[in-house]
Amino acid sequence: MFKKITFETATQSDASSLATLVLDVSQQSILPYLESNGQNAYVASIQSDINTVLNRSEYQSVKASINNKLIGFAAMREGNYITHLFVDNQYQATGVGKALLARLMATSHAGEVSLKASLNAVSFYESQGFVVTGSQMSVNGIRFVPMVWQNTHSK
Repeated sequence: MFKKITFETATQSDASSLATLVLDVSQQSILPYLESNGQNAYVASIQSDINTVLNRSEYQSVKASINNKLIGFAAMREGNYITHLFVDNQYQATGVGKALLARLMATSHAGEVSLKASLNAVSFYESQGFVVTGSQMSVNGIRFVPMVWQNTHSK
């Protein structure tokens, strides 16, 4: 079904379309779980966060497209911390998120990879081998669950 999906490194020229994707997905899947101050802080930080993760000296990032339409994006800092994983609402539950995550994880040589999962994404990450490492937290109104994945093949 998705033979036309291409996976490529995200670049600075993708920044605007990545920010749009993150906002679109967040409006349905993340913002409803945040306190109002968290919603404002989250939305205000999207573009600067995207610009930060496109720094290739510290981050690995990958985008997924179909016929040049952006449908997904993921980023990892220094090989051990997932900062972003977003899939267009229309393509969720189709394997795109798993494929993006697998591409990032394949670049990691760390003993463990951690992340702060949005409340709606905990079960997805659990299905990919991540485990919850603490109770739900809130920072500046942004709620998340800390999780970690143990790399049994790290060097």
